[in-house]
Amino acid sequence: MASKAATLGDPRRPQEVKKYTKASAADEPPSTLSMIGLMLGVGSMMLRMKLLAWIALFVSMAAIANSPVDSTDYKQVMMTLTFAAMGLVNNYFVPHPGGQPPAAAAPPPPAAVAAAAAAD
Repeated sequence: MASKAATLGDPRRPQEVKKYTKASAADEPPSTLSMIGLMLGVGSMMLRMKLLAWIALFVSMAAIANSPVDSTDYKQVMMTLTFAAMGLVNNYFVPHPGGQPPAAAAPPPPAAVAAAAAAD
């Protein structure tokens, strides 16, 4: 067949044909939901915001649910879930500076102290 192609003037070169290979998961960019979940998890740890931690957890779960099975990057998934979980742990279990949550750190108003002392 090669001689027949040469006589007909076929410009293609069969010896240089390469089979298609699908790109590996390492070459693909991370999914948008995974990156958003990762950034929200880091932001919740830095800013100590519980809402960001919960949103990061839900967004990372949505990223896992919507990712194709054959091209899932498990390192990215684990990192996103770890940052979301550590944001929750950081907000709920790590003591705040001063030993009290910010809402309880404010001293009671003077009128309430005086009324409590008068009641005793």
